Amino acid sequence: MIHNAMMAIVARSVQNAKIEIIIKRAKNNLQIEIVDNGGGISKEDMPKIFNPYFTTKDKGSGIGLYMSKVIIESHMNGLLAVKNIKDGVKFTIMLKKGYEDASNS
Repeated sequence: MIHNAMMAIVARSVQNAKIEIIIKRAKNNLQIEIVDNGGGISKEDMPKIFNPYFTTKDKGSGIGLYMSKVIIESHMNGLLAVKNIKDGVKFTIMLKKGYEDASNS
């Protein structure tokens, strides 16, 4: 997600480029947001971005976001969501509280 944000910012020559990673507790969850101002995802592409082998890049494999979603949702019992925001995109990862504690055991 961070690499995709960086590539979008570079491809669009964004001035005052920004990628933010925000981590906070939300009720019984750990919420991680990755926010950029790289121009967002087109309406046509949005429903497909988590599909395996879907890419908008010339040399992309289309596996990164798909694998991120599988790992977060199937193996970490979490949620990965995306939405366009002003000038960019926000990915949100929600993990149930306690997951981060269990990983330290």
